[in-house]
Amino acid sequence: MRWGVYADKEALHAAIRKAVAANGGKRISVRAFFAKSKMKKNDLLRNYSSWEEALKGAGFKFKAYHEPIDPGTLLGEWGEVVRKLGRLPSESEYRVHGPREATLLRRQFGAWHNVPSAFRRYARRRKEWADVLELVRTLPPPTDGRRRPLTLQMPAPGAARKMRDRPVYGDQLRLPSLWHAPSNEQGVVYLFGVLAERLGFAVERIQNAYPDCKAKRRTGRVAAWQDVLIEFEYASRNFKTHRHDPKGCDIIVCWEHNWPECPKNIEVIALSEAVKRLGIGNTVLGN
Repeated sequence: MRWGVYADKEALHAAIRKAVAANGGKRISVRAFFAKSKMKKNDLLRNYSSWEEALKGAGFKFKAYHEPIDPGTLLGEWGEVVRKLGRLPSESEYRVHGPREATLLRRQFGAWHNVPSAFRRYARRRKEWADVLELVRTLPPPTDGRRRPLTLQMPAPGAARKMRDRPVYGDQLRLPSLWHAPSNEQGVVYLFGVLAERLGFAVERIQNAYPDCKAKRRTGRVAAWQDVLIEFEYASRNFKTHRHDPKGCDIIVCWEHNWPECPKNIEVIALSEAVKRLGIGNTVLGN
């Protein structure tokens, strides 16, 4: 296993120019770039802090953009999942069965529980959605085992909107050194550090290159340890999205496990479940 090997700027620039040329000289998204090239996420992040900077470094002066996704497209994809399952999906179920991250719908419609009412407005004059619309009208929303806010009893259009000038926190954990659940990969790294000893790990190194962490793991005997390679992700399915090589990793440490097709050679440790199993903190998840 070679540690810390990544593309230099010249190789990265060459790959960007080749991908842009293959795209007819037009701007290419970072996801499309990774799909078309042999570059990895760390090849980019080791040289630049953003995709915009990398494009400029390669000599391009494209205008920055964030292409919005049509709300009708998001609702149609949600409707297909309802049709497939025969019920309204919880947010965690949508992460498994949906084509996109559930956070996109939550951001678009203010909260996950607002999606069914938005779909009713979208589908009421579209005959192709009659079967799904009937399910949405008659079935109660899933509880997903979580405590729902009082706004569930209020009309969806009045739901509070996310304020963009304020940070977003996860559900309350109230661990002595961490009050909120992770809401991103960095939070997962920190929480793993808090729990590593209790989970039987001793961290040797954390780095930017893949895999993120080299550690030793207790095998069950007091004096028996083995080397393990760990990749941190907020959700386990991000491992696939980031196009990591499954052969270079032993364990995915994440907050939520949403990748049923994870390769069998990789163990997944979902910290949301580990917190419950260890009986620590004051998490509202699953209560």
